[in-house]
Amino acid sequence: MKKTFLGFMGFIALICVGCSGDSSSSSSNSVDYSSPQSWLALPGIVSTALSTPFGSGLSSLESTAPVDVFYIHPTNCIKTDVLNCGLEDSNTISMLVTMEQATVYNAMGKIYAPKYRQMALPLYELGDSPNFQYALTFAYNDVKSAFRHYLKNYNNGRPFIIGAHSQGTDHARRLIMEEVYNTPVQSRFVAAWTPGQPTPYTWFDSDLGGPQKILPCTSAAQTGCIAVWQSFGEGVSAEIIAQWNATDVYWSGQLQRWVFPVNGEVLYNVNPLTWTTDPGVVDPALNLGTLPLGVAATDFTGLYAGVVNAQNLNGYLSVSPLPLPSILFAPISGRDPHIYHSYDYALFWLNIRNNVRLRVQAYLQQQNVQYPLITSTNRFSGTVGSPFTYQITTINAATAYTSTILPDGLQLDTSSGVISGTPTISGVYKVVLGASNSSGATSSELAVTVNP
Repeated sequence: MKKTFLGFMGFIALICVGCSGDSSSSSSNSVDYSSPQSWLALPGIVSTALSTPFGSGLSSLESTAPVDVFYIHPTNCIKTDVLNCGLEDSNTISMLVTMEQATVYNAMGKIYAPKYRQMALPLYELGDSPNFQYALTFAYNDVKSAFRHYLKNYNNGRPFIIGAHSQGTDHARRLIMEEVYNTPVQSRFVAAWTPGQPTPYTWFDSDLGGPQKILPCTSAAQTGCIAVWQSFGEGVSAEIIAQWNATDVYWSGQLQRWVFPVNGEVLYNVNPLTWTTDPGVVDPALNLGTLPLGVAATDFTGLYAGVVNAQNLNGYLSVSPLPLPSILFAPISGRDPHIYHSYDYALFWLNIRNNVRLRVQAYLQQQNVQYPLITSTNRFSGTVGSPFTYQITTINAATAYTSTILPDGLQLDTSSGVISGTPTISGVYKVVLGASNSSGATSSELAVTVNP
């Protein structure tokens, strides 16, 4: 019923149905993460992780990104004749998922996204068993191997983010517990965005407590924390929620096994429109940009503000309207229409992207960086024939400003950071801003919309 990503025009399930079993996919041979072929995304190599929504005016800034991102993709293989799927099952489908999910991080991070021999989806539905424990740990060991390779060969002491979804979140939680928490690299851990799996508060207390504790995120600029949410349409039945949560698991450090939830556990869930756990309904006006997903005419095209509201309810997110707009989202066959699991990133895409910038900048301030950090909005609009003024603002004073090509009629004052003028041609323009002082330089995206 869950933990797979079936959002792109309904064809992901069809592709996986045709996958043939491969007994070698559960081989004990380790994956060679020194090979670029073992990664969906690596800095400097063209991948879907470098995309931004078509026509959005936003930019991938990998070359100047101040942090790294370790991203773990969700389940996309539904084979029934293997426990673990092969690396080839991480290719086409996960590249599409990476385009929809990992791209939220590319304005602030260099993205490292490993392929791994994921546990096949049907094992989630069969409940606890020796095969389940083996297969999910087998998949996790690939992720752990990739993370260790990343730290040893690529990280070079840089701050890092962990991003994941669904089965990827299972692995991310265990990875944070075993490889980040209470280790030398914890000081470089900015935050984690790991939606798609309910997470009990007791897990944080029992496995991430103590002096070096890692907390759930409960405010927008908090660092060193883990953000979790799971999305359902407003009015979802208690039965659907119970069935969904019953197949969730998390790694217990105390028991050293994957643990299924206990009825009545209090689950942590954050609202991506406010980044708090407050239970009130949050107005769709705070939804900055939903990413279309699955409809051929709009898929990964533009961002739409105010599409949904969200309310935090008993460990999950209640989202309205139901159903989602048909021009933006394709329905997923074979599921209750209230299940928005595939859309955990897409519904709140720009809110997540902006929150990544906020938390990264909060972390860098804690590290006492002295170069400018651009804080002005990354989207701004004007109208043909009307005066336009945009001020680049920074934490830490800048002495010089730059920009890539601006819309006709606009100019940048390189001393004050003011973009002004009267635009003459309508359109959406992709602009990259720069700010510098004697301590260094930084860059930021700016999508300029000039209305007719």
